[in-house]
Amino acid sequence: MELKKDTNKRRNIMAPVIAFITKTFFTEKIIKAVVIALGDYLVKSSKNKLDDVAWLQVKKVLQK
Repeated sequence: MELKKDTNKRRNIMAPVIAFITKTFFTEKIIKAVVIALGDYLVKSSKNKLDDVAWLQVKKVLQK
């Protein structure tokens, strides 16, 4: 039980630290490029065709 509490505390501390580092070192353009690449990969690996349609709409907004 004690180990689980320590893990949760670390997560609560690490999330803002990771967010700060991401915002500091990466520009919005780079973050969008990573999200688009990741989204393309995930949609391509999915067998569901509904996510293809939804992803095209999201991707269009991100590329503006």
